[in-house]
Amino acid sequence: KMNIPVVTNMTGNEIENSEEVISLLIKQVMSPVRWEQTIKTMINNGVDTFIEIGPGKTLSGFVKRIARGSVILNVENLESLEKTMDKLKG
Repeated sequence: KMNIPVVTNMTGNEIENSEEVISLLIKQVMSPVRWEQTIKTMINNGVDTFIEIGPGKTLSGFVKRIARGSVILNVENLESLEKTMDKLKG
């Protein structure tokens, strides 16, 4: 069992052991993303806060439609990082 749960876009499910990570990352590059299943798995595991890291808010928009009522934050620069940290401490 892994110390930190990891949900892969390849299957949309949690990875059970660390040996799966490398092979799934390789397959993920060549396979469709199971984004909705990934988000639903995380919700079913108790995740209620999502943080998109990088420019733009495209993934946040997708999460908003799937995970209604969840906290969705975005970090793309120092200012947005500080705002996100403040909200998480809130």
